[in-house]
Amino acid sequence: HTVGVVYNVEATGTGGPDVLFREAGGWPAQAYMRAAPYPVATASIRDLVRFANLPVDTDFSVFKDPSEAHGNLPGVDAASMLDGYSYHTAADRPARIRRGSVQAYGENVLAVTAEFAREMAARSRRGGGG
Repeated sequence: HTVGVVYNVEATGTGGPDVLFREAGGWPAQAYMRAAPYPVATASIRDLVRFANLPVDTDFSVFKDPSEAHGNLPGVDAASMLDGYSYHTAADRPARIRRGSVQAYGENVLAVTAEFAREMAARSRRGGGG
């Protein structure tokens, strides 16, 4: 088996919408926007990382980086970001998770993962790979 696409699930806060903030390959972001029941995306984080040298290092970084042995894969990086000031502090507790956030995130992940599978199957039939 090989990996054809990456959907990285992050959290830098206890709630809010999961926001697609980084992508690679183009088509995974399009698939996300087509399939996610609650799509939210921003280019602001990407621009901050690129132009302000903001260090954003997630698990997606190793799959996106072409210098890594398993890098250069298409995919998306999404995170819930509200209430970030409590992230990794003594105030970071399950009671702070906003009602509905985990459910909405899960619905997005399930729908987008299914869309990724359909897209990868179609690309394989066409001989286009990832």
